Amino acid sequence: MSDTHEDTIERFIAEYRAKCERRAHAKARVRRSENAKRRVVALAMKAAETLGHTTAASQEREAYRSDAYERWCEEDVTATLELDLIQGEIEADELRWETWRTRRADRRAEMTLR
Repeated sequence: MSDTHEDTIERFIAEYRAKCERRAHAKARVRRSENAKRRVVALAMKAAETLGHTTAASQEREAYRSDAYERWCEEDVTATLELDLIQGEIEADELRWETWRTRRADRRAEMTLR
């Protein structure tokens, strides 16, 4: 048995809602990553200070060279990519929805003209 028109709409809305939820989680992950950067840099600067780097500039330079900062960069790129991909899926769904609505309106207009 094939889906009814209402079933198709309900399925689309459920999938859209699930993608919006995934986007919210991805945004939170990006926010956590942004907050983590300050902590990673601060801890790496503190470690650089114990190694004899006395100026803030040299501590910062060492922090940005640290393995912890490199790991943070990879996580940040991954989080941002995930968010952008989900956003792309949502935008594609919105285009499909608007195209579907336009086609329905065109059909109704054709019926009226006949």
